[in-house]
This record gives sequence, C-alpha cells and structure tokens, in this order.
Amino acid sequence: MRVMRDTNVVISIALFASPGMDAVKAALERDRVVLCDFVVDELREVFARKFPGRIDDLECFLAGLRFDRADTVWSLPGLPDVRDGADIPVLASAVSSGVDILLTGDKDLTTLDLVRPRILTPSEYAGLVRHAGQASSGRPHSRSRSAGPFGG
Repeated sequence: MRVMRDTNVVISIALFASPGMDAVKAALERDRVVLCDFVVDELREVFARKFPGRIDDLECFLAGLRFDRADTVWSLPGLPDVRDGADIPVLASAVSSGVDILLTGDKDLTTLDLVRPRILTPSEYAGLVRHAGQASSGRPHSRSRSAGPFGG
C-alpha cells in the first residue's frame, strides 16, 4: 500500500512518542510512504517557527525516512470542496499520485467521502494494519468499534 502523510502526522511521528504513534510507525514500515513537496516544505516552515531548536532533528528524520516523493498538485478538477485552502495541495497531490491512503488527523479531510485515496486517521490506519495482520495470520480479531475501520 502507498500511504501519504500530512504535515501534522509527520510531526507527531517525528517528535512525540506514544503507544499510538509507535503503532503507526510500525505499520508504516510495511507500507510505502509518500510525501509531496508541499508537506516537506511545510514541515521545514513549521519546525522553524515552532521548534527552532529541533530543525536538525527534522533533517535527520527525513534523511533516515524511506519515502517516495510526489510532486505537489495545487488544484484538481472534481476535487471535493474543503474549508481550509491549505488542505487542497495535500488532497490534490494524494489523489493525483494515486496513493491508497491519505493519513491525517485533519477533520476537514477525514470527513470527506472519497473512494481513493481512503482518508484515515493514524489510529484508524493502525487498526486497519492490525486487522489485516490478524486476518493473514489466522488469529481471531475483534469486531468492536475500536478495531478500526472494519470494526462495528
């Protein structure tokens, strides 16, 4: 699977350790990560503004991250309306590059009803990967809502 991350997801993975983000990191190691130029540029801008003492950490993180780079697409005919114009390049680039999943916590994007890419939060993505791993291993899986997008 090809998975594009938005800026805030990359920041969370790069800076903040938590069991949830650790699960997302592990899941992303099995899939192909895609980042558009807009997200990489926005990461550098955000770090310069909010975490100026950690810019070297960001560059080390990016240097060690295996990812495919996608060109930024600034608009795309037929794209659903989004409230925040800053989300358009991320969404248009995800659609244009043909990724399977756009990973974001942005409610303006997670409420969109797209077939492709599938728009998931980090916890939904971790649940999806966990569910797929259990199905392929033959282990029983939970049907509760907390099991991710296939639960309930």
